[in-house]
Amino acid sequence: MITNERQRRVAAGRKKRFEQSVARARAEGPGADVHPLLHEAMIDGMVSQLADLDAELSAYNALRAGRIKGRVLHSLGQ
Repeated sequence: MITNERQRRVAAGRKKRFEQSVARARAEGPGADVHPLLHEAMIDGMVSQLADLDAELSAYNALRAGRIKGRVLHSLGQ
């Protein structure tokens, strides 16, 4: 969860690097010593991480914009 502007900047930078890595991996294809299924699994993992970053950034931006008024907590630890 992103809780401040510094974390938002770091997450935005990571998102950009993941986007570039996914694009590069798709363009280059698997290396000679990498099975195509393993290559696709690697891309799927990066896309999943990218989706997580997107969700966190969206939630933080919505909170900052005042579109979220409260939170639902499921445990005392939250």
